[in-house]
Amino acid sequence: VRHTAISHVSLLVFGFWLALRCELLAWVRLPASRRKLPAGSLRRGGVTRHAGPKDRSSFESSEDWAKGVVSGLTALVNGVMGSDDENVTRSRSFETISREQLVDGIRADFEERQYLWSGDIDAELYDEDCRFTDPTLSFQGLSTFERNLRNLRPVLDTVVPERQRRCILRKLELQESGKVTAEWTMIGDLALPWSPRLQLGGKTTYTPGFDGRIVSYDEQWDISAGDALGQLIVPRAVAEVEHWDGRLDGE
Repeated sequence: VRHTAISHVSLLVFGFWLALRCELLAWVRLPASRRKLPAGSLRRGGVTRHAGPKDRSSFESSEDWAKGVVSGLTALVNGVMGSDDENVTRSRSFETISREQLVDGIRADFEERQYLWSGDIDAELYDEDCRFTDPTLSFQGLSTFERNLRNLRPVLDTVVPERQRRCILRKLELQESGKVTAEWTMIGDLALPWSPRLQLGGKTTYTPGFDGRIVSYDEQWDISAGDALGQLIVPRAVAEVEHWDGRLDGE
């Protein structure tokens, strides 16, 4: 069984790399007039310059090819790993969630559970029909989120080992409206032959419903979706990868 799981992971990693490389090559071959410039960043000398808050990438602004790659590979992961019935009967510990509980729970998701990498969220905080949106995907349903991350977790743990990844909570604020905003950075060195590194900053807005549970999760990134995916095929020198302690702190 373990051998089969590893084979599946290898297949998915290769498929992801191949699909992403093909999409990027297709983009490069387009006439300059038809290329969509990255909305979130500009590159100079191989260094990403992050956009300001007004220019953060969103699902609406992301390149169609980037959304197509991620949605297609999400479907592939679910197909290979299998999917459970999404009609989950969930028992709740609280009838309502207070603002303090919401803020404390989101903080724990970042700092204790490292959820941007692990997918381990406190489901108590979320409405069953919550809408999850980031620059590459948008879907509805807490059970769908849990299924996607449950199937993706073996791939993530293989390609980005826990000791080589971290998410850092930069800022957490409760707005007068009741919404919560979080600014964060996620960093990971991928265990692939060309040693790519994913380094991504972003802002997430959590909108609670009438019972205090999150009904809308809206994630935006400081670089375009295309730039973020492009990091996964950029080789890194061994010397760069070895400086991990500083990278963990986002230095």
